Amino acid sequence: MVIRKVLNRLSHILAKLGWFKMGRKRQEGITTNPRYRLKAYAVGFGIGAGNHEMAKEYADALTSARASGVGAFRNAYAEIKPVLMRANVPSALWGLYKAFINEILAKVQRRKIATMDEVVDKWTKLGLDGGVLRDCVSAVGEVMVTEAPVPATKA
Repeated sequence: MVIRKVLNRLSHILAKLGWFKMGRKRQEGITTNPRYRLKAYAVGFGIGAGNHEMAKEYADALTSARASGVGAFRNAYAEIKPVLMRANVPSALWGLYKAFINEILAKVQRRKIATMDEVVDKWTKLGLDGGVLRDCVSAVGEVMVTEAPVPATKA
């Protein structure tokens, strides 16, 4: 335990000095989805006490859920990038526009707890250009909620 703490501290010191590089951000590759499916199968096999059918169903469900969720945000960012370039938005602000489009996808398209106008108004108040925001939304797609969502009530 003590050795692990010492090695961890030493690696951080060496990283600050530039002698040791810390790990990179994980990237998706060709083998990412099969490895994810195999790992999900192994977990499902353990949970299902050796039931192959249940493990296969579990792995298929997790793989399809991951495939539908991860790609949507990446594809949306790829679609708004040309809009940001055409509008000559400084690259330092691209992260804010990416956060905006992530919020559109999460709150407006998926969860349907906000309207597009509410989210655009919020980000306009934070200093982003409203016209560019609307162009980004139209580039991603027109599957938006146009009326205010009805809040849930307890029965």
